[in-house]
Order: sequence, then C-alpha cells, then structure tokens
Amino acid sequence: MNKKARIIELDYLKGIGIFLVVLGHTILLQNALSTKYVILARFIYSFHMPLFFIASGIISGLQRNLQCNIVKTAKKLLIPYFFWSFVYIILFAIQNKVSLLERVYATITCRGIAPLWFLATLFVTKIFLSEYEKRIENFITSKVKRQILLILICLVLALALKVLVKNIQSPIICYPIISVARVFLATIFESMGYLIGLNWKSICQYKKAFFMISGLCFFIVQSITQNTVNMHTYTFDSLVIFIITGLTGTLFLLETCLMLPRNIKVLSEIGKSSMDIMILHYPPMPILKGCIIVGTLLKNDVAIVLITIMALFITFEIHKLFLEPIRKRYLL
Repeated sequence: MNKKARIIELDYLKGIGIFLVVLGHTILLQNALSTKYVILARFIYSFHMPLFFIASGIISGLQRNLQCNIVKTAKKLLIPYFFWSFVYIILFAIQNKVSLLERVYATITCRGIAPLWFLATLFVTKIFLSEYEKRIENFITSKVKRQILLILICLVLALALKVLVKNIQSPIICYPIISVARVFLATIFESMGYLIGLNWKSICQYKKAFFMISGLCFFIVQSITQNTVNMHTYTFDSLVIFIITGLTGTLFLLETCLMLPRNIKVLSEIGKSSMDIMILHYPPMPILKGCIIVGTLLKNDVAIVLITIMALFITFEIHKLFLEPIRKRYLL
C-alpha cells in the first residue's frame, strides 16, 4: 500500500473519530437524557479517544519507528496545549464559571482541561515510548515482543492507579496521579496501534474478517456491559472492558475506512484538521453552544446531527483560514 493511500485511510479514521467526539459532546451539552442518547453516548465514549492514540501508533508502525524528536513533538503538541489552555482560562475568567486556580493547576499538572488534556497526554506518551525503545531494544530485539511486554506492564500500572485515583479526593494529589495513569493507558492504545501498523498488510488483506470480528466483539461487549467511561477524569466502570472496546471499536472503523472509496475529500480534510476541531469546538469556546442554540429550534432527533455538522463546519473553516497558515509559518 502506497504512502498516499495510507494517509487517506488514517485521515478517514480521524475524520470519523472527530465527528463522534463532537457528536458525543453535543449530546452531553444538550442534556439529551433519553435512553437512546445515553446509550449512544456510552458507545461513542467507549472508543472515541482510544481511536486517536491508536491512529498515532499506526503511523509509527507504518514507519517502523517509535522514536521521536522532542523539539518537533513539543512544537506540534505541547505548545498548542499550553497556548490553548491559556486561552481557555482567559475565557473561563470572563465567563466567571469555574475556579481559575483549579484550571491553572490542572494545566500545569497536565491533568488538563477538556479536551486539551489529549495533547499533553499524547506528547508524554510519545516521549515515553521513544525512551522505552531506546533503552530496551538492545535487550529485546523483537519489536512485537517489546510492545507486548510494555502493554502488560502499563496494564498493571493503569489498573493499580485506577484504584488509587478512586480513593483520593484531593485534587492537589489526584491530578498528577491522573496525568501519569492516563499516560500508561494511552501507551497501551499507542502500542496496539503500533502493532497494527507493523502488521498492516495482514490488516488490509483480511479486512472483511477483521471488520466482522472486531465489530461483533465491540457491539456485543459494549451492549452487555454498558461500560461508562471518562478518560479525561480517569473514571471507568471497567478499565479492561474500556481497553477491549477501545481496540475493537477503532479496528472496526479502521476496516470500514479501508473499504471506503479513496476520493471522499470532505472526510479526509476533516481528519487532517481533527486536532484543531477538537480544540475549538468545546466550551468555553462558544462555537458548539452557539450551534446548540440554533439547533434546538428544530426540536427533533435531526437537530443533534445538524448541530454536530454545523460545529464541524465552523471549526474546520477556522482551521483552514487561520490556524493552518499560522502553524505552517511559525511552527513547521
């Protein structure tokens, strides 16, 4: 599979992923509490954030390289994290809705403000994986074995820290622990993505089989367990179930993307701008709430989809007209 095709399919995956992120937040902010919306939100939350970590890992797997340049990675992830956190805090101050001291502390500890926490977690995860590879590759030569070992270690640590987070009430102590715990959990998904990238030919060759098996597993497990999760606050009914649904849900969508035509430009472009859409759509940014005010005039099920599409369109245009040119000029 050529480089262009790989990029298109992963852009499709991120495009669908960011649509689900905005849709999930629309349901949340609209207080759509009917059973069908609660179930839909749980399905979305069961894999929508793991999807982005897995997609990042797939790219590393396709390149056969987990090592990263700290400066370049910081420019891409850490600078936007602190910049937009500052913007969020200013907007919170204007709206006078939350404790500014708590928001500042959350930012400094990388527990983060939703949804900006993703940027900090992805940055630390990439650095962690890079350092792990440097230090262990001389002892374990197999790339697959190195990742399996890391997944098992991170699983134990993530489970242990889940218990710790649950029993600590103080944000001063809890926030740094959540930040560390999320990195271990994100590493599991990033490593799984890396393994998928290493086995990309098989993923493509047997896409129909993977599509059916992963889809069946995902829908059965999530339907039976109705697992409630929030990766931001590190709260889960079951962490193991979340890992299963995170992997199978993402794999199901990935195989779907592999079967789509390769000329769906809208989906591809949305995928490329997914990071900016994630940053811009959520309060205290006014975009999604503004769309909700307009959308609620319809007062039907179509409103939620239309609100999501409006928010995607507005944030995409801001990305294209302003953020992308600025990023190319000053950061790349």
